[in-house]
Amino acid sequence: MSKKSPLSISLALMLSLILGSAAWAQVYITASSSCRTEIQNADTNRSDSSKLSVRADEKSAKSWIKFDLDGLDVTSLKSATLTVTLHEGKSGDRNFDISAVNDDCTDNIDWAEREITWNNAPGNDTESYTDLDASKTTLVATVEFTDGEAGDAFTVDILEILESDSDGIVQFVLHNSNGLMNFATHDHSETDYQPYITAEVGARSQARKPYPTNDSTDIYQSTTLGWTPGAFVGSLSPKHQIFFGTDFNDVNDAVDGVTQDSNEYSIPEAPLAFNTTYYWRVDEANSTTGWDRGSVWAFTTEPFAYAISGDVIAATASTVSGEGVDPQNTCNGVGLDDNDVHSKTTTEMWVSDLQDPNTAWISYAFDQPYKLAQMMVWNGNQDSEVWIGAGIKDALIEYSLNGSDWITWGITQFTKATDEQITEVDLGGIMAQQLRITAQSNWGGLISQYSLSEVRFFNTPVLPRELSPAQDSNELDPSVTLKWRAGREAVTHEVYFGSNADDLTLAGTVTGVPYASYSTDELDLQLGQTYAWQIVEVNEDAVPSSWASEVMSFTVADQVVVDDFESYNNNGATYSQIYQTWIDGYGFTYPEEVAGNGSGAYIGYDPGDGDIMEKTIVHGGSQSAPLSYGNDDEDVSEATRTFDKTQDWTRAGISTLSIAFYGEADNDGDLYIKINNRKVSYNGDAADISAGEWKVWEIDLSTVNTDLDEVESMTLGMEDGEGLIYIDDIILY
Repeated sequence: MSKKSPLSISLALMLSLILGSAAWAQVYITASSSCRTEIQNADTNRSDSSKLSVRADEKSAKSWIKFDLDGLDVTSLKSATLTVTLHEGKSGDRNFDISAVNDDCTDNIDWAEREITWNNAPGNDTESYTDLDASKTTLVATVEFTDGEAGDAFTVDILEILESDSDGIVQFVLHNSNGLMNFATHDHSETDYQPYITAEVGARSQARKPYPTNDSTDIYQSTTLGWTPGAFVGSLSPKHQIFFGTDFNDVNDAVDGVTQDSNEYSIPEAPLAFNTTYYWRVDEANSTTGWDRGSVWAFTTEPFAYAISGDVIAATASTVSGEGVDPQNTCNGVGLDDNDVHSKTTTEMWVSDLQDPNTAWISYAFDQPYKLAQMMVWNGNQDSEVWIGAGIKDALIEYSLNGSDWITWGITQFTKATDEQITEVDLGGIMAQQLRITAQSNWGGLISQYSLSEVRFFNTPVLPRELSPAQDSNELDPSVTLKWRAGREAVTHEVYFGSNADDLTLAGTVTGVPYASYSTDELDLQLGQTYAWQIVEVNEDAVPSSWASEVMSFTVADQVVVDDFESYNNNGATYSQIYQTWIDGYGFTYPEEVAGNGSGAYIGYDPGDGDIMEKTIVHGGSQSAPLSYGNDDEDVSEATRTFDKTQDWTRAGISTLSIAFYGEADNDGDLYIKINNRKVSYNGDAADISAGEWKVWEIDLSTVNTDLDEVESMTLGMEDGEGLIYIDDIILY
């Protein structure tokens, strides 16, 4: 028995042809999972079906197909198609739709074939026999055919879908047919029937995978540009020619380029201007063509100040003129269209009462202190303004950090309202948690009354932001790293940490911009425990000298997964097959040749037969690892995983190693594992090896005589017998 390089299964088939100096590759990717759903069984999974059904009536069925693109460079595609095949013939004139689940739709993205239903399928319109949620899906094509036969394949263009992918997962839906149709599943017994993607990867002579990514926004002013070099720069020097600037035409026309060998470029103009779009291009050296022209990429720098969301602002006022003129209307966007033009509807703004003509005020309380840079004001502009003069003319601005001690900023004049007129008030970076506007006069009219349509506040980002892990995250690894985007004025970052949110202690001080991080490895976090943390940005030369984030919290998982066997597949992505991680007796041949260990172990199913993982006999998740042993009359059968990074199995209070196994009924032999080549034999009932049910082997790690703080490898072994055993959920508690 030997591992094969699966020609019809996926990325394994890479036909690299040399055409002059440009290489291209034809890539095949088979679906990683698929499942049909039915409206009549809306909460029932239909994974037991051998086909993907599509129909559009009271028995409506829609089918989902998922692909894992790991290893595919979607930035260098020349073409991409999806092919689906009829499982059964269908006569007459027929049609059906193929749609894609949008990349920004993450609903149930990790679905497994035994979990997806009509009600939880990503992007489904559960009320419609035919349609999907238009905000979460995109129609790819309507396929039409006449008198289809089993094995007929239909191919549609999906280049734009793949080019927009950012997470390595793409999903397609078969739906809206004019009659019942059945298509082949991802695990169809005939490999050629299985849904697959064909992609033509363009010449890798060009620079690719830019950082910042193309068309990205909110980029730090002193960012460093980076990219993946072209395939042919080799030992040439200079390797790269960079063009950079604010004028697209100059960059496109290769004006004023610089050459260098590094594939990182420190922009000499840094810090860059705020809120400005920059263009850049990298040409790659090639001994045949001279230079391979790169694409023009773009990014936009961060703004000087960021708008404060109305969701964190509470507005109050001295009075209101009547029902519906809530002061909150001035900061919640009500009445504003997409062009920032405000309506003249009175109930979409604030209007003071007639009894409060000369002391009318409106106040804004923020969720936390901000360094306020600017205020934009849309004055009152209702239709009756000519009579009551409701818009404020002269306004007294005051601010406070505690709501009781007010500081006078000054008096300013708001421009008289027109449909688009906005007053911009430079607040100069005042530190405030409340701001109050008191009317001093209005723009005339028969009645002394005041109103505002909208007020928007902007702050400079001195607080840490984009904190990770997110608030109340759970199931985290005990070696979690805290990350955040630095406050703009920060010189150092103080990290406060503890198990009590009200009693945090200084854990350490770090530096870093625009992003900073702190590893918790030295804090010895314990499994199952909840921790709190806070970042304080410090600049002794600024006033104030520190800015504190909110207190965040997370919970460490109560276990650490060594291997749950969920990540392995046969879609062809490099090193995604289980036998490329757990080296058995036979090794593998693609993408490199790695010899086996000579034992009688064969882990995973033969890739030429379809799935390499077991999908039915599972302990947790959606798959387990089949381990065939005793092959070629070998007495010892072993599969060994050598960890990329040494494991510490003494951290976080870990004391137990747990392994789930399931033995076929006629098995014989003895089960064991090795940790750092230290053998531990199964100490349970010998009949468990052939029990035909899942057993959990728990190992007290204190009895294992090896350096558990430096675990380099783990071996699954069987000896003195032959058979098939399934392994799942290797976990530390």
